[in-house]
Amino acid sequence: EMTFSERKQRARSYVIWNLQRDFANLSALVEAAVLEARHLISHRAQQQMLPAAELSEAERQHLDRERRKRLAEITHRSGLALVKAVHSHKWAYPFNAPVDANAFPNYAQVIKTPMDLGTIKQHLEAGNHYKDPNEVWADVCLVFENAKRYNTLGSDVYLMAEMVEEFAQERYEKVLAPKIAEESAQATREEVTAKRRQADLLNAAAATAAEQQCMRL
Repeated sequence: EMTFSERKQRARSYVIWNLQRDFANLSALVEAAVLEARHLISHRAQQQMLPAAELSEAERQHLDRERRKRLAEITHRSGLALVKAVHSHKWAYPFNAPVDANAFPNYAQVIKTPMDLGTIKQHLEAGNHYKDPNEVWADVCLVFENAKRYNTLGSDVYLMAEMVEEFAQERYEKVLAPKIAEESAQATREEVTAKRRQADLLNAAAATAAEQQCMRL
């Protein structure tokens, strides 16, 4: 038979063994909970990743400055080339200079915004008036709108305005419109790229924060 001391020692060992087992089970549960928490944090961080992000005001201003530079270049080169070609058309001479108010005293009453090809050409050569090629084209169209509004349908000047306007439209579609479309596409690409870059920065910061949160568990 075991002595009292032996029984006491055996009981103590049994208690210690139970405590060790409970501690091991508790440790396993805690470890499982930590792993699950890390998984949830990581999963949430991945779900919250942004494909694109809004741009800061500084970034928008930068993109806007770059676009204005490109538009100014198109205006100076392609816009001027277009106007020179139209200005040189053999039937364009009635539209190459401002209308003589003395010769046509009622012109100002009919036409509220006079415009002519010579004035447009001078503005382009000076380089300080037009900032956008669409502004150039709007003024070119205005020249022929004014001519057809003031002159009688079927008159020589009216017919000349139609012919030169058609020539200008063809030149616009060949010279200016492709440049405008190309610039617009580039502006879109740059904005999309900038938004993705901003999203990457935010996603990287969120991933770092999630990783740090996991490490604290």
